Amino acid sequence: MRTITTDQNNDLYLTPSNSVAISSDLQAVMDTCEYTVQTVMGELILQGDVGIPNFQLIWNGNPNIPQAENSIREAIMSVDGVTGVSELSVLVQNNVLKYNATIQTIYGEAALGL
Repeated sequence: MRTITTDQNNDLYLTPSNSVAISSDLQAVMDTCEYTVQTVMGELILQGDVGIPNFQLIWNGNPNIPQAENSIREAIMSVDGVTGVSELSVLVQNNVLKYNATIQTIYGEAALGL
């Protein structure tokens, strides 16, 4: 697997040889998992049913952490190359959704979190 890599501001960047930065294998799967979790349901023009129902579960009344966790798990499992999510914890802290996940992929296991 290969994907375009972004920096900490979610911006594309160039390598020292002036090529667009690309990640592959395990890093590409983890990057894609992160992008998928960050996608809010309805923001993709042609795939409005993709992403996390952010407003409905988290910011409308009391946060529904179990449903948010389930949505995050489903989003991660939808990524090509992911074979499982062994650990996932979700919390809202200072009005920010944070999560940590341990993800199994066809390339090995890695941790992801915000």
